Amino acid sequence: SNQVELKYEGSRTWEVALPNFQTERFSSLPSADATGNIFIGSNLAIYSLSSVDGTTQWRYPTTGAVTTQPVVSNSGALYIGTSDGKVYAFGGPAGTTAASTWIQNFPAVSPGGRSFCGESFAYDRTHREVVFFSDGTNIADTWVFDGVTWKQRFPTQSPIARGGYGIAFDETRTQVVLFGGAGKYPLMFSDTWIWDG
Repeated sequence: SNQVELKYEGSRTWEVALPNFQTERFSSLPSADATGNIFIGSNLAIYSLSSVDGTTQWRYPTTGAVTTQPVVSNSGALYIGTSDGKVYAFGGPAGTTAASTWIQNFPAVSPGGRSFCGESFAYDRTHREVVFFSDGTNIADTWVFDGVTWKQRFPTQSPIARGGYGIAFDETRTQVVLFGGAGKYPLMFSDTWIWDG
């Protein structure tokens, strides 16, 4: 007989929980493939976990909650559906994402050409969008990108134009933080700003 009898003695091998469980929680049943990958969705992303110890192998953000159980095809492709009506496909072998190449996006609206904007982005996990501020010392505008198009925001107050600042998402307080930077020479900043979306 080719049957294998599996015995579970009630002892836990491992368990895993999301670090930001206040804002992100697993929302689908898990699936496994033949190579030891476990796929499970949350309200914000798709995860690939190791069957050995549960460590995250990769995470892919989604625009809606993963509400269906991931499906692994015979060819190794992975398919997942989300609550906003989208289906995500990841190429085989399972565990490699379709994001291995650049695909140009043509949003209807965008901030326009910028010379220096490498440090100007942060991903806002709370609102699930990329936040972009300024381009150096000339323009002090704020934009957000939702994966489809850019939208300009017009806050009642904001930092003045600058470059070389630090910007990141504060996982504990779930907000984007901007600090410091340089304006037109010799202006230097040491101020802190919070983006609340």
